[in-house]
Amino acid sequence: MSDARGSGAWPLVGVWLLLQLTLTSLPGSAMPEVSVSIYDSGHLVMYGGLGGLVARAVLRGRYPAERLPLVWLVIVLFGVLDEWHQRFIPGRYPSVTDMVYDAIGAAAGLWFGATILRRRWAAWLR
Repeated sequence: MSDARGSGAWPLVGVWLLLQLTLTSLPGSAMPEVSVSIYDSGHLVMYGGLGGLVARAVLRGRYPAERLPLVWLVIVLFGVLDEWHQRFIPGRYPSVTDMVYDAIGAAAGLWFGATILRRRWAAWLR
């Protein structure tokens, strides 16, 4: 069921963003020592989740799907700002590689979210 401009779906996007900002604001000393590839996977998952939730909110709000590339650019900009903000967190640093993983995750999440939500069997997700 769709509501006016997807208003019911946007609070979940806000909660996801709050979780992301909390995790990226942790100092480097609070991060577990694991291989770098796990953190790269984390970027894919976090931004993939964000993309999927935003796709749901956009499509639920009956915005045209043609706006999804613009939405992707906004999410990528958020990722760039998030990396920049890490400059001010002790033990953290911005990374171009992380920004690339953010962009890939966002694109995958938007695509997956938009594709799944159009399926009849996924009506319960809307």
